[in-house]
Amino acid sequence: MSARVLIFLVLFQIHLCYKKNSQTISVDSANLTKLKEVFRWILTQNSDIYEVKIYDNSSLATSVNEMLRYSQIPRVVTTKNTKRKYQSAPIQFQDNFLFVLFSENVTFVPIIISEGMSLQHLVNRSKILVVLEREVDLVDVENMFRSLWNSAVLNIIVLQLKYDGSVLAFTYNPFKNQFLVKIELNRKAIFYPDKYRNMFGRNLELITFQIVPDTVKIFWKDSWIWLGVAVEMAPLIAAYCNATPVVLMLQNAPYGVELFANESFSYVTGGVALKIQKSKILITPQRGFTGPSLLFDHTYPFELGMKIILVPKARILPSFLIFFENSKLGVVNLVLISMVVVAVALKISLIILGFRTNVQDLCFKLFATFMSQGNVGLSAMLPVRIIFASWLLFSLILTATLSGEILHSFIVTVYGRDINDPAEALQIPHWNFYTFVDYVHILTKKRSNFQKLFSKRVRGLPKEILYEKAFNATGYDAFIVSESVANFIIAKVGQHSYHKTRGIVQDLYSYYVKRGSPFFTTFNGLIQKLFQSGLEGHWARKTTWYDHQLKFNTQSKNALTFREFLKILKMFSICLSLSVVVFILEHAVVLSKRLFRKIKLRNCKLMKTNVKQKPIH
Repeated sequence: MSARVLIFLVLFQIHLCYKKNSQTISVDSANLTKLKEVFRWILTQNSDIYEVKIYDNSSLATSVNEMLRYSQIPRVVTTKNTKRKYQSAPIQFQDNFLFVLFSENVTFVPIIISEGMSLQHLVNRSKILVVLEREVDLVDVENMFRSLWNSAVLNIIVLQLKYDGSVLAFTYNPFKNQFLVKIELNRKAIFYPDKYRNMFGRNLELITFQIVPDTVKIFWKDSWIWLGVAVEMAPLIAAYCNATPVVLMLQNAPYGVELFANESFSYVTGGVALKIQKSKILITPQRGFTGPSLLFDHTYPFELGMKIILVPKARILPSFLIFFENSKLGVVNLVLISMVVVAVALKISLIILGFRTNVQDLCFKLFATFMSQGNVGLSAMLPVRIIFASWLLFSLILTATLSGEILHSFIVTVYGRDINDPAEALQIPHWNFYTFVDYVHILTKKRSNFQKLFSKRVRGLPKEILYEKAFNATGYDAFIVSESVANFIIAKVGQHSYHKTRGIVQDLYSYYVKRGSPFFTTFNGLIQKLFQSGLEGHWARKTTWYDHQLKFNTQSKNALTFREFLKILKMFSICLSLSVVVFILEHAVVLSKRLFRKIKLRNCKLMKTNVKQKPIH
């Protein structure tokens, strides 16, 4: 890692460290040997440093400055501030520099950082090293690190000189439920938490979108990689539910500033600069740098709309399901098989159950069984011929067709290949997806602390207090997302697979039939929506690459979309199939009773016959 990244991280972390009751270290009594040794380790591990910039004119900074002048660093610049008031850097920094800040009063540290960011003196990939000449409370350091996370500054290491002359080193790791991490100096390894070092020199194909803070998604080595400040929540939640995150742009966003562009990849901040050509996104280059930006211009276009969707990852397709793999032929094959199954089930039930009536009577009993599940009673005096014929035709066609579509969508979702292309993933039925809000609600709705955290009483609090509550939630890692996706998300990070490796029957049961599954949880709301808004208007299909949804064009706010209507039909088809099963089971019980009675009567007759034929002695 470059040494400048280290310094960036340290500087922002010191932000809230000052305490009035802290002890000032005497330069004469301080042992600078350890500090110089730490500096030597940092410079050794960051060999690409071109320039070292040192603030403050204290004797402590001068001692380190003399040591650095004998190193192989091309430039070592010291800023002398006799007024003890820090100012912006007077020179334009190189892209690979180490920024060293000595401070007795840490309240000046955020001022320097903010001014350096505004004047672009703290440029890409630079590292910050902050040396505290006072002992401060670690709680203040931790609070400062939290504020730095919101400022999008990562590459900072804090060195604290204690009263006994020893040196403590700290950085932060916001991805392990803590912000303050102590660096063991005895190991002689001080690395800045730069997550981008493995991206340099890669050939990447870019797709860009915008969240606050900035986010970039790139395609690298047959997989999608997320870059930026807020991107950690996407792969972690996606890994938790074994899904592929897909970004759905709700509208074109032709604005933003590109901070980095070369043959490898590009970086966009302050919005999204998109140019759509042949269903691909190209970035319009504006300014070029040598690495991805770590300091962002937080200008946010509120008109931007987007949604992140989690597509469940697929498993290897079993050999006995290859027959249904093709998209069109698979549905046709499943439709034909479903029709055959329904017809055979009716015929077998008619033969086995011993019905001597015609098919219409059998269909009436089956229809009555289905309607009885909804507490609807039918009278035998109804014109049964019309009802029987229409319902039989409806049940055969609807059950077979929708069952075929359901089974095929289930197979391609659970047992197909992994779909990483957003345009391709969005072609899967929308109800197979989780949005961030939906999935996090499923993960956390059973946790009382989550419900208390996001209760109506808490929602009115300032963001800073909500951040604190989110970060302090026991057992959770907190991820703050843009208001365009979700206000606040807390997700428990762990190893979890949404689709268990149990088999197609168990998977199908847990995915569609099990109580509490996403297929069932939305059904009641959809039915209520159906009765509130009706089916007025018409459906239209958008053909743009970023929106493959069928939308219901109507003025009503609660109108059903076409996919929501398909959910109702799919649920209804399952109810029809279950009614057939219930009907068969009910009459199977009747048949078993009849058979038991027949066997009992036959045994009685045999006993009577044996008694009559027994000779009398």
